[in-house]
Amino acid sequence: MAALDAHRMDEEEKKKLEYFSSINSMARKIMQERERIKADHGSAWETMTPGEQDDAIDNSLMDPHIRARYAMHRVDRDQLVCYPKLLIQTGQKIVHFGDEVFGALMCPFPARDR
Repeated sequence: MAALDAHRMDEEEKKKLEYFSSINSMARKIMQERERIKADHGSAWETMTPGEQDDAIDNSLMDPHIRARYAMHRVDRDQLVCYPKLLIQTGQKIVHFGDEVFGALMCPFPARDR
């Protein structure tokens, strides 16, 4: 049973590699680099948590000294709880017809012409 699961995981990994490599040349290079990092870690890669794998990839792709330098300049910003509202006049007309409200884009013709 374990051998079957391992074979299925290998097939999934191959499909992921093939898919992401087919997106564009940059994605292909990243996936090749990921496979090189995975091979460098050998069998330990399979026992690593996803977070540890991500750290290994990050440390290999970018010098840790550079990452530390950028971390010094990181500023915590408040997260927006909603999308920003567009504050310009768009010229869209709102049509009131009884209890229903229609925007110009939803109803290009007056409601009475329906």
